[in-house]
Amino acid sequence: MQRHSLSTTLLILLLILPALGCNFITSVIAKPTATSTQTETSTLPPPTETFTPEPPTAEPATATLTILETSTLAPDTLENTVAPTLAAIVPEAGVKFVGSFDGGLLSFRISSNSNAVIPKTLNFKKAACKEGGTISDLQAFDPPPSFLIDKGKFTISRDTLLWTGFFTTPRQARGSVEIKLKKGGSNCTIGPIAWIAEAE
Repeated sequence: MQRHSLSTTLLILLLILPALGCNFITSVIAKPTATSTQTETSTLPPPTETFTPEPPTAEPATATLTILETSTLAPDTLENTVAPTLAAIVPEAGVKFVGSFDGGLLSFRISSNSNAVIPKTLNFKKAACKEGGTISDLQAFDPPPSFLIDKGKFTISRDTLLWTGFFTTPRQARGSVEIKLKKGGSNCTIGPIAWIAEAE
């Protein structure tokens, strides 16, 4: 009877011990594994963010191109882009021009070779004076002097007279006239005033 109990006890122990041993071994093995996993995880470097640079925009390239194009223009190229000046108009030879302005009439003749102006008359009819009032006076050029035509322009300068003009066609001219007169002890300045004349 006692021998039967001992055998039963030993059998139970044999059944329990392997189970306990498996749990113990499993827990012992599992702990280091967990620790090593934790250690490996903690020693891994943190994930880094990837940086993708933005592609350069076309705007800086355009600005650089504009600067290069501007800087490569040569000065002589810029000068060549200026439109050529029109040829000077030559008046018809030997003709007489008659014109008018506000407060008077004028006349002049062209020389036989078209290179000079020969003034004839300046006839003021109640022309307004800068000093106030009006004046009527005839200025005749006798003997008539001549004044050169340069590139279609001329200047008649004599005493207190300044008479300028240019030819718009061989038979038409424009300009201005200014004169200082004295009459009755009073000064009278006329102009500069615009005039226009045509060949007769």
